[in-house]
Amino acid sequence: MLNVYLYSVTSISLTTFYIAAIVLVNGLLRLWLGVDIDDEAGRAIAGGAGFAMVSLPLWWVHWRWLRWQFRQTEASDTIWHRFYLFTVVCLNAMVILIAGSVGLANLISAALGLSETTTPGLINAGTALCASTLALSMWLHHWRQFSGLGQLLPDLSFRTKQA
Repeated sequence: MLNVYLYSVTSISLTTFYIAAIVLVNGLLRLWLGVDIDDEAGRAIAGGAGFAMVSLPLWWVHWRWLRWQFRQTEASDTIWHRFYLFTVVCLNAMVILIAGSVGLANLISAALGLSETTTPGLINAGTALCASTLALSMWLHHWRQFSGLGQLLPDLSFRTKQA
């Protein structure tokens, strides 16, 4: 039952962080480009930052706990861990494809002058490219574990070395 809890909290907090980061970037872009309707950009920045600052540490703690728990399990119990990693890797690959395409299409559209005003197009492009970049970093992080490269690459998990 502990594994169900760990996988649930890890996936929910990672998803919450992802959405919060996109809301935060969208708010920052709207504020920076001067598109602010009734303080919506400020609310987006505050909400995105608040959710991101709570969900990222929550994810990190549970991800570390999940990895520790995974190392303690029998080889036959790894199917759930591999399924979780496979799901996260596939979902992020789809987001990279879709958000990257939307972002580039908005940039090309703005460059060609196809929209009435380029500011909303730039905001959409920036938000979509941020979503794609964030998904790429999440994909790389989980792919490293899924593909077995976690044994070959350095562990950047902030743990202290034991003597």
